[in-house]
Amino acid sequence: MSSGRSLRYLERELFSDSIPRDRLLGYKEFKADLGLASVDTAYHADPVIEKIFRLSESARGRVNKYLTGKGLQPVDLPSYLEIKDMPEVSGFLFQDVDRNYVLPAGHVGASYNTCTDGITFYKAMVPNSNENEELIGIYKKGISTATTLMQNHHELRKPLQKLARFYDTMIRALQDPEKAEAIFVHEYGHKVAQERKNGYGESLNAQLMSAPLRKGNRRQAVEAVEGFNCLLTDDITGRETTEPGTSYDLYKSQVGRALRQYGTTPAGVLHGAYNNVGKAISNCYACMN
Repeated sequence: MSSGRSLRYLERELFSDSIPRDRLLGYKEFKADLGLASVDTAYHADPVIEKIFRLSESARGRVNKYLTGKGLQPVDLPSYLEIKDMPEVSGFLFQDVDRNYVLPAGHVGASYNTCTDGITFYKAMVPNSNENEELIGIYKKGISTATTLMQNHHELRKPLQKLARFYDTMIRALQDPEKAEAIFVHEYGHKVAQERKNGYGESLNAQLMSAPLRKGNRRQAVEAVEGFNCLLTDDITGRETTEPGTSYDLYKSQVGRALRQYGTTPAGVLHGAYNNVGKAISNCYACMN
C-alpha cells in the first residue's frame, strides 16, 4: 500500500464513524446471566460484582437527587442488571508490506436496552479489576503498535500520534475511579429519557430520533440520543464525562448547540417531553447536520 493511500486509509477509517467493527483476537464469548439481577445470587460473593451493584445504586441516587431537585419523578431500578467481563473492542487492520497490524478503535463500557429495560455493565470498567487491567493492556499494546508504525511510516506520523493520544485518553479513563459511576449515570439517563413520554406514548428517546429517522439517517438519530444523554450526564455529575476528541464529545457539542438554539437545558427537555420538546430539539439537530 502506497504512503498516500495509507494516509487516506487512516484518516478515513480511524477518524470517521465508519470504522469496521472487526473483533480482536483472544476474547471469550459471553452469555447474558439475568440471575445477576438478584442481590441474593451466589455470584454476589464476587467483590467486583458487589462493587458494581454499589456503583449502580450510588449512580441512581445521584440521578434521583438531580431529578427530584428539578421537580421530576425519580427513576426506578432497571428490570435487570447484566454483568459481563470484557466488552468487545472494535478495531481495524493496517496492512504493511511485511505484516498486518491490528489497531484497536474503541469499546462500549455499558448499554441500556430500551426494549427489555435492562442495563449491561462490564467488569472491565471497574478500576483495578483483572478485566480492567486486561482492557488497559489492549490500549497499551495499541500505543506500542502506533509507535512502531511511526518509525516505519514517517509520512503517517501525525495521524498515528493522534491515535496514540486517543489510546492514552482511554487508559486514563479506565483508571479513573469516578468514570465507572459516571457510566452508570449515563445508562440511567437513557432509562429516564425512555420513561419520559408525550401524550401519544412516544418516549423522549424516540422524539430525539424522530427528525433524522424521517430522513432515513439512523446514525444521526443515534447521535442525537447519545449527545443529549452526554449533556444530561454532565449536568447530573457536575463534570465533563466525555473524553475530548471522541465521537460522543462531538455529539454532545452538536446537541448542545441545538439546545441553546431552542433556549433550553437538559432538565428543560425532560420537563417538556410531554409537549414534544424532544421533537423540536431533533428538528434543530437535523437542520444543523
